[in-house]
Amino acid sequence: MRRFLRRFAPILLTLAIIGGGVVLAESPALAQVQTYEYCNTSNWCLNAWGGGGSYVNEYDANVVNDYFNINGNNSGWYDIDQVDPTQSFTENCIGDLNNSSTNARAAVQYGCTNTSRPWGALVDPEFCDNEAGYTFYDLHWHGYIGPANPQGRGTAIYLNQATPTCWHTYSQS
Repeated sequence: MRRFLRRFAPILLTLAIIGGGVVLAESPALAQVQTYEYCNTSNWCLNAWGGGGSYVNEYDANVVNDYFNINGNNSGWYDIDQVDPTQSFTENCIGDLNNSSTNARAAVQYGCTNTSRPWGALVDPEFCDNEAGYTFYDLHWHGYIGPANPQGRGTAIYLNQATPTCWHTYSQS
């Protein structure tokens, strides 16, 4: 599936644009078209705890700091960009806490552009649950983006989990 996404992302992008929405975007300009919440099957969502430059934890749906895009970049991989229409977080994405190559704790980091990105920011999204969501394989950690156990409000998200979490997408307009 990883090779499928990399190989057919331009085709998927074209089909998504023709269909009226963008799910996987190949440029930052297109990534702003649609934002999503990514929530697991227990209805806990990825949340930039406290805004940009902060921990990523699980939290309730439909709250501030829950909105992200999967953004294609010139590396051939993707990053998960934070998008908040009420704030100007234009280059924030999920990566290693404090941009440390030795810390798998997920945090929103500044500096996600087509020419640079923080440690742990490159992911390989794969469809899951009959294409209702994605798992995110982190290329730096060789593991999945997911919560520590037990799950629940405020649970820490890590980039090196052995078991994939299926993050369902919920559209935000």
